[in-house]
Amino acid sequence: MNDPAIKPETLTAFALGELDADQAARIAEHVHQNPALAEQVESIRRTAAAITDALQSSADSVPSLSGEHHQKIQNALEQTMSIQHEPHRHIWLPICIAAAIALLIGGAVWMQMGVTDKPQRTHVPDGDPTLAQVEPAEASSHTGLKELEIELPNPVFVGTPKDIPANVNIDRARHGMPREPFFAPTDVHDVSLNKPVTSSDPYPIIGDLDLVTDGDKEALDGRYVELAPGKQWVQIDLQKPQQIYAVVIWHNHMDPRVYRDVIVQLSNDPKFESDVKTVFNNDNDNSSGFSGGGNYEYFESFEGQLVPVDGLTARYVRLWSNGSTSDDQNHYTEVEVFGREPQAK
Repeated sequence: MNDPAIKPETLTAFALGELDADQAARIAEHVHQNPALAEQVESIRRTAAAITDALQSSADSVPSLSGEHHQKIQNALEQTMSIQHEPHRHIWLPICIAAAIALLIGGAVWMQMGVTDKPQRTHVPDGDPTLAQVEPAEASSHTGLKELEIELPNPVFVGTPKDIPANVNIDRARHGMPREPFFAPTDVHDVSLNKPVTSSDPYPIIGDLDLVTDGDKEALDGRYVELAPGKQWVQIDLQKPQQIYAVVIWHNHMDPRVYRDVIVQLSNDPKFESDVKTVFNNDNDNSSGFSGGGNYEYFESFEGQLVPVDGLTARYVRLWSNGSTSDDQNHYTEVEVFGREPQAK
């Protein structure tokens, strides 16, 4: 362990989301400042997710990690301490953990920690005729496309709640699964970094509006803006029209809360009175007056919520929310808009 102040069992508990909020925040600060710890946390989480998937796929197994599984993960983590100075430690850490758990469950568990023989579905914008759903092996040879690279923050919890509240409308078929790869043209990049932000609440309760596009997505105090309760929006001015392929949203992802009435709109009109295109809307009960959206709600996580946009051209991006399952306030840690210069037709 690179930080002697953090015991293996504490790091394991942090990675598996078993610490209280105060403890988790303290450990998260250490992890944020120590790339080696962040690597260990991510390896534990990948292994835990793979084992959970394996247990879920077995009719004879309980679809969760038991205390014995946790102990084996911790023991494997402790074993890596003896090789932490080796040049290939980043390879041995997940292997040690994987081996311990595989022995425990008594079978061959395929760890999806990189290369896999199983084809994975990918998410490609539907509206652009040049784009189509492809398998990863095909994507590299698909002319003009690449997997969108999104720099992710450190996670502060693992998984999502097993007991989903009755009033939360999520996609249960994909609940707890990692996001599928998203493919876009090769010149698509973050066009919103450090762009100006306005809001329906010009005087936030916490933070400044420029935090929404400052590039910092970490789930830590001081990294997010908190808006007033009720229906609120933030708006990003890209400063010129951009051909947009995806919007990725991080609200407050310190815990797996669900933000209500998330709506994403595009326009070339700064007042959003004309030429408005709604690309995401989960206000399915019309509580914010945007009924008929049809999109699912979702639990916040370090991955953020990726909204495909299909290559539409707009200068302004407006994002709505209406409190969350945790409280009535609205929060934004970061929003990234991925696009490029409009292409001549």
